Amino acid sequence: MRILVLSSWWPEPANNGARLRISNLLRALAQHHEVHLISFAQEPVTEAQLLKMREICASVQAIPQRVWQPRRGEQIISLWQA
Repeated sequence: MRILVLSSWWPEPANNGARLRISNLLRALAQHHEVHLISFAQEPVTEAQLLKMREICASVQAIPQRVWQPRRGEQIISLWQA
């Protein structure tokens, strides 16, 4: 089976709970399936990190995550929005 994994956390390095979880899920899925990964990256992804993920996944794409830096008015408005 082909599986597309969409993640809000880049799995490497697995230095926190969210990254560790997605990394372990990818390894488990890849044992029996063809896994493709599309993930946001909170910091720049190194070539070594890409190679490590390519060992597990059939294809890998890292998308730089845009950091939200609100202006003062947006901060105030966000207090009352759900």
